[in-house]
Amino acid sequence: MTSLSNGFLMQVLNTLGNNIAVLDEHFNIVLVNDSWRNFGFENGQALDFEWLGINYRKACINAAEDGDEFSTLVLKGLDDILSGKIDQFNMDYPCHSASEDRWFNMQIESFCMDADKYFVITHKNITQRVKLEQEARTLAKQDPLTKISNRRAFDDFLSMQWRQCKRDSKPLSLLAIDLDDFKLINDRCGHQFGDSCLQQTAKVLRKYTGRASDLCARYGGEEFIIAWGNMGHADSLRLARHVLRDLNRIKIVNRNDKSIGRLTASIGLYTAMPGVQLTEQAINTADDLMYKAKALGKNSICDGQWSAQQELFDV
Repeated sequence: MTSLSNGFLMQVLNTLGNNIAVLDEHFNIVLVNDSWRNFGFENGQALDFEWLGINYRKACINAAEDGDEFSTLVLKGLDDILSGKIDQFNMDYPCHSASEDRWFNMQIESFCMDADKYFVITHKNITQRVKLEQEARTLAKQDPLTKISNRRAFDDFLSMQWRQCKRDSKPLSLLAIDLDDFKLINDRCGHQFGDSCLQQTAKVLRKYTGRASDLCARYGGEEFIIAWGNMGHADSLRLARHVLRDLNRIKIVNRNDKSIGRLTASIGLYTAMPGVQLTEQAINTADDLMYKAKALGKNSICDGQWSAQQELFDV
């Protein structure tokens, strides 16, 4: 069998969708395929830019000096392969364009030919995989019905926010919310309408959790919870009243589409100073205050300092 021509092998490389470059032992580029050239063109290089002879390592040094942390990792990978510490370097990294978010996998391997050492660099577009992984992580922390965070996501967020408030010596407020007589709503109006009430409740709570230090979640069944980082008692009580007012605006209708009332809720509000209490104690206290609000006659806010039954908001 005759040896394959250089032109044939180059055609194979150009057929591949991955961006490929070959470096000599001094890290100078000695070969690139069409995908590498096209990617350079998409990112601002001229289509006829001469890649051959460019020192890849120096380019990485310049990028690292400009603050590119991934170039720093690539430099270490190149040096470790050259010294024989590793056989292969592998790294996922973001490379976003003006029109889309993109991620790539970079792989560096070496080989020897005629006593000379070469490096093969491959960049593979993994954007679809990364987006699917991100979507899976989001769905794992999202309540499928209301599209707000679930209990797992809330617990993770609260732990992080609790540490932040502890470092800054700032208060954190928790709002435990339970929809009143929800089983009766499901029985009289149907589970489809009950689901609609949960979705409308989530929509209300999202209005009051717009900061990075806020989060609302469906904590289970008809129970919801809000965390307000860096918010004291007075401000959280004021917002809690607005939340209850907006929940009272949700009308309850039976299967014959006749209004039979408005949604009500029992709310427990607890403002904690992280470092003094534990997160579990704060959640349990807010929950206990919510049950106390129910005992007061429902549609109430109880915070341990102030409690009163709310008149249904008139619209």
